[in-house]
Amino acid sequence: MNLIGQPLDRIDGLLKVTGEARYAAEFPEARLAHAVLVTSTIASGTIASIDASRAQALPGVLLVMTHGNAPEQGDYVTLYELPAAFAVA
Repeated sequence: MNLIGQPLDRIDGLLKVTGEARYAAEFPEARLAHAVLVTSTIASGTIASIDASRAQALPGVLLVMTHGNAPEQGDYVTLYELPAAFAVA
């Protein structure tokens, strides 16, 4: 049976075109965490320090990862907007 070029009935087609279809992001999740990247503002250089204490003190923050607590990340930036740190809350 050759399906190429043949019409195909979609069981969810009507729901999608009428806006009634539900997607994975529309189902509420009670314990969902979000992450935010902090990127470099220069193209090349060494990270002298990142003070994450204010971010870590905020309610709901689960983790702040920088070059200080992830040594394999390194402290040298080689690209503009390279991830330098991230926070999970």
